Amino acid sequence: MTEYVLCFAVSIDNPDIDWIVLVEKKHSDWQPAGYTLPGGRMRSVDETPEGAATRLLKSSTSLETQVGDCEVRGTMYGLDYVSHVVLCPFHGPFSVNYSGGHHPLVTGLREALGLGMNILPELRVIIPLCIARTHFRMLVSDDRNFFSYTLQVS
Repeated sequence: MTEYVLCFAVSIDNPDIDWIVLVEKKHSDWQPAGYTLPGGRMRSVDETPEGAATRLLKSSTSLETQVGDCEVRGTMYGLDYVSHVVLCPFHGPFSVNYSGGHHPLVTGLREALGLGMNILPELRVIIPLCIARTHFRMLVSDDRNFFSYTLQVS
């Protein structure tokens, strides 16, 4: 089973919940193209979700967080994958660099959820749960033409 991480970045210095960091994926081996939370594949069975989140957040956005500050808030289970959703607090404003230049990765929450077909459907559920600091487990249908899931919150 392949393991992945999605990073929900939160500024410790400016905890305004109206902003969210998204990246645009043109192609991915585990998600369709569109806007999503930063993240990717875990490297090995020895890598923790928090460690992977720290590495992947920095590589995709230049935002830095500490492994000890990160916390798994939810887990999505698919037929042949597990995706951990990790809360990643960082110091500083929502200002990110991408490939040496500024890239529009930061958007308002309302705009993020209003992206229509360009946002991955599971984010419409994941983002509000992350903002509410709710722990969750989600069983996801593997039919990408029709998004369905079973959700357990605690």
